[in-house]
Amino acid sequence: MDEMNKFNEEQNDSEFISELNEDGSAKTRIAKWPFVVGGLAVLLAIALVAATFILGGGSGSHEHKYGEWTVVEKPTCLSAGLEERICESGCNEMRRIAPLGHTEAIDESVAPTCIATGLTEGKHCSACGIVLVEQDVVPVVAHTYDDDYDSKCNVCGHERDAECAHSYTSVVTAPTCSAKGYTTHTCSACGDSYKDTYTDTIAHTFGDWYVYKNPTLFAKGEERRDCENCNHYESREVATLNSDYTDPTIIVQNVTVNQGASEVVLEVYIKNNPGIMAMTLQMNIDDNAFSLEKAEKGNTLPSVDLTVGKQTSSPYVFLFDAMELTENDKTDGTLLVITLKVKDPATLAKGNYTVSFSYADGDIYDENFNSIDLDTVSGTITVK
Repeated sequence: MDEMNKFNEEQNDSEFISELNEDGSAKTRIAKWPFVVGGLAVLLAIALVAATFILGGGSGSHEHKYGEWTVVEKPTCLSAGLEERICESGCNEMRRIAPLGHTEAIDESVAPTCIATGLTEGKHCSACGIVLVEQDVVPVVAHTYDDDYDSKCNVCGHERDAECAHSYTSVVTAPTCSAKGYTTHTCSACGDSYKDTYTDTIAHTFGDWYVYKNPTLFAKGEERRDCENCNHYESREVATLNSDYTDPTIIVQNVTVNQGASEVVLEVYIKNNPGIMAMTLQMNIDDNAFSLEKAEKGNTLPSVDLTVGKQTSSPYVFLFDAMELTENDKTDGTLLVITLKVKDPATLAKGNYTVSFSYADGDIYDENFNSIDLDTVSGTITVK
């Protein structure tokens, strides 16, 4: 009892407030608190917890009261979409929207003439533009003359040499992945020409898979690989960041940017959030390529304040602290939105750049001031 009284005397009129040292590290000091923590306050707190447990049924569960479904990501012809609805308590539910499928549009046939080739009827998707049925080239037709003695074509006015024996030279046009091949025959004497010997298109030549859309904690991403010879591409889904972590974890999003980009925006997520009262994190990046331009708090830890250190190079320091927590502070979601400035876009080399977070022992506490251990998963900035 003497030790408890001593503790109460030391903590009387006090609160915990975290600050940054000049070097960016975190420190904790005790400042004056506007109420007395004593034996009576402890008894009242215990009674309040017991009443909350009894009146709330001893459970954190509740009846969901969702709003309307809203589209988070629209579906395309080939890719699924995503929609969500949000409960009044702040939790959410998400579901997949099936791909739309292609919308066929007719590419009208073009009749050949004696001076121009024609085209067969084809089809394409009016939404994404992909060719569904290719149009074949129809060879030119013969000139139209009144009789064997008529030297002028009735359609195009071509003047024929009745005595031309035609000496044709042949040029082969190789097929590609988007067009058939053919042979063009041209008379060296009169210029008459025609095409024949059509060959089928060849297979696409694909490059490596790359991230086209980055996955998040709740939404799947997309990878693509492009044909090196045309605009055709293949795509596949990338799993969300939500499935492989069972312990409290901080996850840095992987992002892909094009060479020459001036900035990179990435998100930092928290999964299996235990409820954080105070936390100091350090971020390490490649100082030769990037610098911290801006850091904003995400949609989780709404009661927790964020302080960004004034460092100009790695490690950058982020300090989180709160007076008290609510249930909304214990949900999974986006912890930080980080904007990195590319120091020299013209010389930024292609490749992978790591973004990692770390913390020291005792830098993370829950609402009972118990130390918390979090796993950290680094992210990668891919410059292509």
